[in-house]
Amino acid sequence: LVACANAANLLLTRTLSRRQEFAVRVALGANRRRIVALLLSESVLLSLIATAMAFGGAHVGVTWLQAALAQSDTSPLWLRFNIGGTVIAFALGAAMLTALATGLLPALHAGAAATEDLRDGTRSVASGSFARISRILVIGEVALSCILLISVGSLVRSIVALDHADLGIDTHHLLTARIVLPTTAYATGADQ
Repeated sequence: LVACANAANLLLTRTLSRRQEFAVRVALGANRRRIVALLLSESVLLSLIATAMAFGGAHVGVTWLQAALAQSDTSPLWLRFNIGGTVIAFALGAAMLTALATGLLPALHAGAAATEDLRDGTRSVASGSFARISRILVIGEVALSCILLISVGSLVRSIVALDHADLGIDTHHLLTARIVLPTTAYATGADQ
């Protein structure tokens, strides 16, 4: 979410710096639908490429983490990491929502304010409602970053506390094993 807010802020700023270009396009006969299609295609393509790169990075990270845990003597056998369907759906949804917001908002504004932008000849980066949206996105980024930092700190503190917890038994020279029984041969009434 932090990355999506950051990308949305950067795309909005970039699109606002192209206001004069859109004004020239409108003056040359481009209608609002073409400008919307241009901005939507740019933002959706950028969003899909970024999402694919993020999934590639996540896959490499999960593979590395699984290999590191497999080599560790103290890692629990039940601890497995994977990228599930819920994570993929959430990431794609957030990416598409970001692409739609950063493509539609400036495109709808571009057609309406084209004559003023062409007449003024200014290249203001943020104006009016877009400045407010940009500030809200920055505030959201900072808030999400703080929540993420606090959550990670709490998780690390909990893991360290669990690692140093006294179990009340001597765990030295203790062997543990995991046996997975096939469900077809050992099915119970609850499994059927």
